[in-house]
Amino acid sequence: MLATLEGTRNICSSPSIEDYLIQVMPHERRIGTSPMEARDRGNWIDTEGAISAYFLKSGPSTGSFRCSIHVVQNERAPLDQYAAGAIHDGVPCLVYFNSASHATHAYIQGIRNVDREIRLTCASIRTANKWRQIRRFYELVGATEHRRDILAGHQTSNDTCSGARRCLRNL
Repeated sequence: MLATLEGTRNICSSPSIEDYLIQVMPHERRIGTSPMEARDRGNWIDTEGAISAYFLKSGPSTGSFRCSIHVVQNERAPLDQYAAGAIHDGVPCLVYFNSASHATHAYIQGIRNVDREIRLTCASIRTANKWRQIRRFYELVGATEHRRDILAGHQTSNDTCSGARRCLRNL
Protein backbone atom coordinates (compact mmCIF):
# COMPACT_ATOMS: atom_id res chain seq x y z
CA MET A 1 0.00 0.00 0.00
CA LEU A 2 2.78 2.42 0.86
CA ALA A 3 4.51 1.73 -2.46
CA THR A 4 1.26 2.54 -4.29
CA LEU A 5 0.92 5.92 -2.56
CA GLU A 6 4.52 6.85 -3.37
CA GLY A 7 3.98 5.89 -6.99
CA THR A 8 0.81 7.96 -7.14
CA ARG A 9 2.61 10.98 -5.79
CA ASN A 10 5.28 10.70 -8.44
CA ILE A 11 2.78 10.27 -11.27
CA CYS A 12 0.39 13.04 -10.23
CA SER A 13 2.91 15.49 -8.80
CA SER A 14 0.05 17.85 -7.90
CA PRO A 15 1.00 21.31 -6.67
CA SER A 16 0.69 22.20 -3.03
CA ILE A 17 -2.03 24.54 -1.78
CA GLU A 18 0.56 27.32 -1.47
CA ASP A 19 1.46 26.96 -5.16
CA TYR A 20 -2.25 27.01 -6.00
CA LEU A 21 -2.80 30.24 -4.07
CA ILE A 22 0.19 31.90 -5.71
CA GLN A 23 -0.96 30.91 -9.21
CA VAL A 24 -4.73 31.23 -8.90
CA MET A 25 -5.16 33.81 -6.15
CA PRO A 26 -2.13 36.13 -6.20
CA HIS A 27 -3.81 38.65 -3.89
CA GLU A 28 -3.67 36.11 -1.04
CA ARG A 29 0.11 36.25 -0.83
CA ARG A 30 0.12 40.08 -0.75
CA ILE A 31 -2.15 40.53 2.27
CA GLY A 32 -0.29 42.40 4.97
CA THR A 33 2.92 42.71 2.99
CA SER A 34 2.60 45.93 1.02
CA PRO A 35 0.68 49.23 1.19
CA MET A 36 -2.53 49.32 -0.81
CA GLU A 37 -2.50 51.61 -3.85
CA ALA A 38 -4.99 54.45 -4.19
CA ARG A 39 -7.10 52.68 -6.83
CA ASP A 40 -7.48 49.66 -4.55
CA ARG A 41 -8.40 51.89 -1.61
CA GLY A 42 -11.04 53.52 -3.81
CA ASN A 43 -12.55 50.10 -4.46
CA TRP A 44 -12.64 49.43 -0.73
CA ILE A 45 -14.31 52.78 -0.03
CA ASP A 46 -16.83 52.11 -2.80
CA THR A 47 -17.81 48.65 -1.55
CA GLU A 48 -17.10 48.50 2.20
CA GLY A 49 -16.88 52.15 3.21
CA ALA A 50 -18.78 55.36 3.82
CA ILE A 51 -17.94 59.04 3.50
CA SER A 52 -19.77 61.01 6.16
CA ALA A 53 -20.02 64.76 6.62
CA TYR A 54 -22.25 66.67 9.03
CA PHE A 55 -22.55 69.67 11.32
CA LEU A 56 -23.01 69.24 15.03
CA LYS A 57 -26.24 70.51 16.64
CA SER A 58 -25.92 74.22 15.97
CA GLY A 59 -25.22 74.14 12.24
CA PRO A 60 -22.73 75.82 9.92
CA SER A 61 -22.48 79.10 11.84
CA THR A 62 -20.49 77.54 14.69
CA GLY A 63 -17.94 75.81 12.48
CA SER A 64 -18.50 72.48 14.24
CA PHE A 65 -18.13 70.40 11.08
CA ARG A 66 -17.24 66.71 11.22
CA CYS A 67 -16.27 64.45 8.36
CA SER A 68 -14.71 61.02 8.01
CA ILE A 69 -14.15 58.02 5.81
CA HIS A 70 -14.91 54.66 7.41
CA VAL A 71 -14.08 51.29 5.87
CA VAL A 72 -15.34 48.28 7.81
CA GLN A 73 -14.23 44.67 7.46
CA ASN A 74 -14.14 41.54 9.62
CA GLU A 75 -10.49 40.83 8.88
CA ARG A 76 -7.79 43.19 10.07
CA ALA A 77 -5.04 42.38 7.52
CA PRO A 78 -6.62 44.14 4.49
CA LEU A 79 -7.38 47.24 6.58
CA ASP A 80 -3.81 47.36 7.87
CA GLN A 81 -2.75 47.32 4.23
CA TYR A 82 -5.34 50.05 3.49
CA ALA A 83 -3.97 52.23 6.31
CA ALA A 84 -0.36 51.65 5.22
CA GLY A 85 -1.26 52.85 1.71
CA ALA A 86 -3.11 55.90 3.00
CA ILE A 87 -0.24 56.83 5.30
CA HIS A 88 2.22 56.30 2.44
CA ASP A 89 0.18 58.82 0.41
CA GLY A 90 0.17 61.35 3.27
CA VAL A 91 -3.29 60.66 4.71
CA PRO A 92 -3.36 59.72 8.42
CA CYS A 93 -5.44 56.59 8.96
CA LEU A 94 -6.34 54.73 12.14
CA VAL A 95 -7.25 51.03 12.26
CA TYR A 96 -9.15 49.77 15.31
CA PHE A 97 -11.37 46.90 16.40
CA ASN A 98 -14.90 47.79 17.50
CA SER A 99 -16.02 45.23 20.06
CA ALA A 100 -19.69 46.27 19.78
CA SER A 101 -19.90 45.46 16.06
CA HIS A 102 -17.16 42.79 16.15
CA ALA A 103 -15.55 44.38 13.11
CA THR A 104 -12.34 46.20 12.27
CA HIS A 105 -12.53 49.79 11.07
CA ALA A 106 -10.16 51.96 9.05
CA TYR A 107 -10.89 55.58 9.92
CA ILE A 108 -9.79 58.84 8.28
CA GLN A 109 -10.98 62.14 9.77
CA GLY A 110 -10.53 65.84 9.13
CA ILE A 111 -11.49 67.99 6.16
CA ARG A 112 -8.10 68.06 4.47
CA ASN A 113 -7.46 64.34 5.04
CA VAL A 114 -10.86 63.28 3.71
CA ASP A 115 -10.47 65.65 0.75
CA ARG A 116 -7.03 64.24 -0.07
CA GLU A 117 -8.22 60.63 0.17
CA ILE A 118 -11.19 61.40 -2.09
CA ARG A 119 -8.91 63.04 -4.65
CA LEU A 120 -6.51 60.09 -4.58
CA THR A 121 -9.17 57.38 -4.80
CA CYS A 122 -12.05 58.90 -6.78
CA ALA A 123 -11.01 57.28 -10.07
CA SER A 124 -12.15 53.94 -8.58
CA ILE A 125 -15.52 55.15 -7.29
CA ARG A 126 -18.28 53.63 -9.42
CA THR A 127 -21.50 53.73 -7.41
CA ALA A 128 -23.99 56.57 -7.39
CA ASN A 129 -24.32 56.33 -3.61
CA LYS A 130 -20.64 57.13 -3.05
CA TRP A 131 -20.81 60.04 -5.51
CA ARG A 132 -23.78 61.38 -3.50
CA GLN A 133 -21.68 61.10 -0.33
CA ILE A 134 -18.78 62.91 -2.03
CA ARG A 135 -21.13 65.61 -3.29
CA ARG A 136 -22.58 66.08 0.20
CA PHE A 137 -19.08 66.35 1.64
CA TYR A 138 -18.16 69.16 -0.78
CA GLU A 139 -21.52 70.90 -0.30
CA LEU A 140 -20.97 71.01 3.45
CA VAL A 141 -17.32 72.00 3.05
CA GLY A 142 -18.66 74.94 1.05
CA ALA A 143 -20.40 76.14 4.22
CA THR A 144 -17.22 76.08 6.34
CA GLU A 145 -14.24 78.39 6.63
CA HIS A 146 -12.11 75.80 4.78
CA ARG A 147 -14.10 76.22 1.56
CA ARG A 148 -11.56 78.45 -0.17
CA ASP A 149 -8.58 76.21 0.68
CA ILE A 150 -10.26 72.96 -0.40
CA LEU A 151 -11.93 74.24 -3.55
CA ALA A 152 -8.80 76.14 -4.63
CA GLY A 153 -6.83 72.93 -4.18
CA HIS A 154 -9.19 71.16 -6.55
CA GLN A 155 -8.81 73.80 -9.22
CA THR A 156 -5.02 73.82 -9.16
CA SER A 157 -4.10 70.27 -8.16
CA ASN A 158 -2.89 67.86 -10.83
CA ASP A 159 -3.93 64.76 -8.87
CA THR A 160 -7.63 65.73 -8.84
CA CYS A 161 -9.53 63.28 -10.99
CA SER A 162 -12.14 64.32 -13.51
CA GLY A 163 -14.96 62.76 -11.45
CA ALA A 164 -14.27 65.08 -8.50
CA ARG A 165 -14.12 68.08 -10.84
CA ARG A 166 -17.44 67.02 -12.37
CA CYS A 167 -18.91 66.65 -8.89
CA LEU A 168 -17.67 70.10 -7.87
CA ARG A 169 -18.98 71.76 -11.05
CA ASN A 170 -22.47 70.51 -10.25
CA LEU A 171 -22.52 72.04 -6.75
